[in-house]
Amino acid sequence: TRVTMGSTIGFVGMTGYATGPHLHFEVLVGGVQRDPRQALASNSGDPIPAGERKLFQRLRTQTLAGLSQARVASAAPITD
Repeated sequence: TRVTMGSTIGFVGMTGYATGPHLHFEVLVGGVQRDPRQALASNSGDPIPAGERKLFQRLRTQTLAGLSQARVASAAPITD
């Protein structure tokens, strides 16, 4: 199944022993689970057209800067 822009890829819920929102992510190749880092590293995709590279680099820089400033949530066990 391919994910397209605007697709819902998950819902957030906190039941049972959940310590916070999370997303289950897996890669299946031929119906078999694979390490996403290895499976996705081999798919280089189409090159960015020359006329769009400057825009891509600018957006990439902005996005990476925003990600580096993102706060990471932490959770503590709930005690009764």
